[in-house]
Amino acid sequence: MRIAYVVSDLTFPPQEGLHEQTLLTAQLIGGTDRTVDIYGFVRRPEMLDLSAMEKATGLRFAAPPIPSRLPNLLLGLQNSLQPSRNASALLDKLKHYDVIHLENLAACGLVRAHSAARTVAGVIDPGSLRWQRMKASATTLRGRASATAQQALHTRLENRIAQPGVTIHVVSEPDALYLTSRVRRTDVVAIPVALALESGAPLSSVPSKCEVIVFIDLRREHLRQSFLWAAKTVLPALVQKGGGDISIKVLGRIAADPELFAATAALPLSFVPYVDDLAGALQRAALVLVPDRTGTGLKNRVIQAMALGCPVAGTSVAFEGIPATDGAEAIIEEDGARLATRSAALLRDERARLAVGRAGAEFAVARYGRQANAQRWHQVYDRIAGRTLAPSTGGPE
Repeated sequence: MRIAYVVSDLTFPPQEGLHEQTLLTAQLIGGTDRTVDIYGFVRRPEMLDLSAMEKATGLRFAAPPIPSRLPNLLLGLQNSLQPSRNASALLDKLKHYDVIHLENLAACGLVRAHSAARTVAGVIDPGSLRWQRMKASATTLRGRASATAQQALHTRLENRIAQPGVTIHVVSEPDALYLTSRVRRTDVVAIPVALALESGAPLSSVPSKCEVIVFIDLRREHLRQSFLWAAKTVLPALVQKGGGDISIKVLGRIAADPELFAATAALPLSFVPYVDDLAGALQRAALVLVPDRTGTGLKNRVIQAMALGCPVAGTSVAFEGIPATDGAEAIIEEDGARLATRSAALLRDERARLAVGRAGAEFAVARYGRQANAQRWHQVYDRIAGRTLAPSTGGPE
């Protein structure tokens, strides 16, 4: 079986969790009788070290990636409506493959009716739903107008992707149910992200300085608002009730600005845009907090932290599509005050903290381990290849 895997953007070393997952999926879908050729687009060619990527992962592009500065959504719309000369040439190459896997929105714009039956369109999480939620939570006219426009653009692209026969991939069951109700002509499959970090044993005891890690991408306005909510309703009570010498580290992908400093001035808190050793940072932490209130998709960092044995607390949105057992494998709480109280109680109780960490790790590894993920993908590809024949057994010219 010959698989064309088309990426929407990539950096190496990976600068985004999505890029990390893109590479991991490319590694997992190959195997005996499964040849994977990588094509695609890149926004920042200077951030993509192709030789280092091949040395570290064994992956390489079958053709030079196509540079484009357009954001993912706009490039997807362009590829759908009027692709560039390079993108058109890529479409010609894709005719020779048994399965065409288009990863994320820019690549998904290359869905075509004549090849839809052998195409996987990796929407990942539906932007139309995400922006619908953001519109509902917007507090200003400008915010609602922006969310309405974004929702309309995502809806248009998703409708164009949903060609009869195409297989749409999302990472969570709730997102699959949403798309199935909206685009009835297609198959929608939910395959979760795979664990990028190797699982490890939980810490044997609470560190003397009790460190709480907050995962939140502060570059994104809806997540920034979620963090500001947590800074007001969750973090002060957590520090007050947690006991011990608590410190909070916000892994937010950007340095703090005046608004963030003002919101957290009274807290023992630091902002860290990037860490070299994420696994080490997680294993040194006593708790990971994910206060997402409006996002969609499966939260990659939630399952990564769980797999490493670090207890995770968050909102129901943070755990959407992750069927962890509240109180046993994680703390899942919508109310800010209760989220703080329950998290603080866990920090004070070493035995309970270790028990939640162990149970969460067992859950995450069993459900999101690499072998289980690869098997899910192979089943999808086998189904697609079984119902279609590639137009050629040879590779692209």
